[in-house]
Amino acid sequence: MASGPLRREDWAVPCVKVLTLHSSKGLEFSVVFIAGLQAMPHRGEPPDEEMRLLYVGMTRATHELVFSAHAGSAMVDKIRESIGVVGPRFITS
Repeated sequence: MASGPLRREDWAVPCVKVLTLHSSKGLEFSVVFIAGLQAMPHRGEPPDEEMRLLYVGMTRATHELVFSAHAGSAMVDKIRESIGVVGPRFITS
């Protein structure tokens, strides 16, 4: 099966964009979903490096950040703990 030429993404067009954490560097989006936290760190990757990469992905969100995990892990526990500490600062009455 022949494939067509790669299409350059127009980042200004409002649509869903699926990226790796690595490729998200330097970009901003109003809403960011980060799925699969239970799979981090990836096999053979240092946990500190994976945490830095996760930070890059998290800071791409300008208005809303959503995490997803289908199981528990050390990374999921760290994120839950961090949200417990930082989250109340963002809740307004």
